Amino acid sequence: MTEGGMNSFSMAWPSTFDTTDPGGAVLASLYDVTSMTGVETYSDLDYEQINLVLGGSYMFTPNFYLTAEAEYAEFTDSANDDGYVYGDQSGDYYRGNIGIGYKF
Repeated sequence: MTEGGMNSFSMAWPSTFDTTDPGGAVLASLYDVTSMTGVETYSDLDYEQINLVLGGSYMFTPNFYLTAEAEYAEFTDSANDDGYVYGDQSGDYYRGNIGIGYKF
């Protein structure tokens, strides 16, 4: 399993941003990018993922065919019992498709 991390950082307003302008002052008070701390913990992901895919195709003629595929995936959020920014991300899903095709 791959280990990674993110260091804390601080963002600054662009040098062309005018906080003395009334619109700029309002924006600066509502969204202060200089105080963004703790963001590095939002991506402290530790999960397991299992994917199973099965598919195939059948040629009725050299030009006409049928194709089918099925997928199952399971995600287990194993690092944080409280969940991340959006809560516990554990779950699973099923996906499938069936198609017909003709080669010109």
